[in-house]
Amino acid sequence: MAREIYYLIDSTSTATTENVNFPGHTQNRIHGKGDYTLFCETTDGWRNFNLLAPYWVREYGYKRECDAKRNWTYNHPENSKYWKTEVKIIRVWVRKDNRVFIEP
Repeated sequence: MAREIYYLIDSTSTATTENVNFPGHTQNRIHGKGDYTLFCETTDGWRNFNLLAPYWVREYGYKRECDAKRNWTYNHPENSKYWKTEVKIIRVWVRKDNRVFIEP
């Protein structure tokens, strides 16, 4: 089956022991063009949402990996005494039947 390939930024932030407001808290986010957040999953569940639908991936996904590497979150992860963030680029497929898959 034919598919369109897009690139997005996956960031995982973990609160450090210095972060007394959010002890043990983690946030997983997926960002696209303009640093738009398409997916958010947090430990507490208050800010969870999922916009990884075909329209949003096509609108905010990068067509080339080199363009994704210019994303704000990718180049400026929050690594302070309160948060440690790991970022990576992920490949996302939008199949012709309008299903979205994240490549493992």
